[in-house]
Amino acid sequence: MEINATLIVQAINFLVAYVLLRMLFFKPVVHAIKEEDNQRDGLLSGIEERMQLLRHKEEEKMAYLVQCQNYFAQHAPMRAVRFIFRSNQVHEPQLVSLDMHVIEKQTALLQNAIVEKVSIAQLNNAITKDAHVGS
Repeated sequence: MEINATLIVQAINFLVAYVLLRMLFFKPVVHAIKEEDNQRDGLLSGIEERMQLLRHKEEEKMAYLVQCQNYFAQHAPMRAVRFIFRSNQVHEPQLVSLDMHVIEKQTALLQNAIVEKVSIAQLNNAITKDAHVGS
């Protein structure tokens, strides 16, 4: 096998083309790909941080919800009702006992109010009947 000038010139042309392509094409493309990878990694880490923050806030909200449920279960109004919350836990309110004097007083007030309303209604009916009879 003879090595002549054509083979040497082709080898030199190949090396020059390789160096030019590497410097002018491959280097910027590889650099752009690395920048895109870095941006993607930054976005992914930002998304992960936000997801952790959202999980933490959700846990805080759930803890606050449980705290509110317990508070309202302990401070329920004087009715025999069951409070069913989203967590499917049933809490029975504690009934507060009232003094009989307070109950009798409220009962008397209600009776007087009912008697007064009935009396007014009967009086209005009587006036209306008299007006129809007189005309």
